[in-house]
Amino acid sequence: MLLRIFLLLLALAAFAGCSTSLDAYPWQTLSGEPPIIIAHRGDSGNYPEHTLGAYESAMLLRADFVEPDVVLTKDGVLVCRHDLYLSTTTDVASFPEFADRKRTLGDHEDWYAGDFTLAELKQLRAVQPRDNRPLRLASRYHVPTLSEVMELAGRYQARTDEPVMLYIEVKKPKEHAAMGLDPVAALKDVLAKFSETEPIPGVILQCFDMEAAAILAASDYPVVYLSSDPVDFDKLPEGIAGLGLNKKLIEIVDGRSELVEEAHRRGLFVHAWTFRDDQLEDTGFDDAQAEIEAYLEAGIDGIFTDFPKTGVAARQAVFDRWQRQQDTGKDEPLSQRIREDSPRRLLRSY
Repeated sequence: MLLRIFLLLLALAAFAGCSTSLDAYPWQTLSGEPPIIIAHRGDSGNYPEHTLGAYESAMLLRADFVEPDVVLTKDGVLVCRHDLYLSTTTDVASFPEFADRKRTLGDHEDWYAGDFTLAELKQLRAVQPRDNRPLRLASRYHVPTLSEVMELAGRYQARTDEPVMLYIEVKKPKEHAAMGLDPVAALKDVLAKFSETEPIPGVILQCFDMEAAAILAASDYPVVYLSSDPVDFDKLPEGIAGLGLNKKLIEIVDGRSELVEEAHRRGLFVHAWTFRDDQLEDTGFDDAQAEIEAYLEAGIDGIFTDFPKTGVAARQAVFDRWQRQQDTGKDEPLSQRIREDSPRRLLRSY
């Protein structure tokens, strides 16, 4: 496990610090490396989420990680969806032949991926769930499998010689179990297959379910426990590498976060979610990039964003601002620098 995390950090250093500049900044992250930019559901601010288009766009924008959420089909294939149900992100409601698949699970009536085979899901097309985002690409993309996303990453890496890393979330293991499905076992199978044939430079696994996170932590990959509630550090799953927290939990005072610093003292990195250019209400910021910059300067190890272009720009802006401060005074005339450094300057106040 430690070797796997070390290799992942090396890959991150090569990717996030590739501009020769970013790794010069005194980042307050756990590793001291530049914080990572995670494309939340791909470039989901501009494409229908969890589609090959969204993922490839995020790669082109040079996000460090793309984030596939995975759910399991009736015939045991992992596909990329944020929810177990389908109505908000696909056109399933327009298929009369699937009308009888609609049912109530828990307190939600909908069509569920676990009631469809992969072949049936491939008949659907992804839609944009947010009305304020571009709708022009609606129905262009199908529901991708996790294997297809890994293959896309492999093709992109072969074409560009740039590493592509995946941040995979297992969705609702207990709800899957109620349908007789085991997404954790399925994920292990997919990762084992690709580690033998098309190794990915970096993979992080994540889950909101504490028991599932503990099971995943026994694998060869770093595991993040996700939470939208305050964290009790003493009750976290054993073996996890970090935390994925709702950004509202991370209070920044005078440029510092006690929560992040405590996590670092315990050897855990912290990634915050979700930063959105078009959802700034109640953030205290009028500008999405400025919001991300504040978290990066406070030592956060990575951010999830629907707009990876903004995240990458924010990280670069933090460095550029620091670099300008470092350069201040370097080009002053020698006589000016001597005057400023001379003990005689102390006489000026008298």
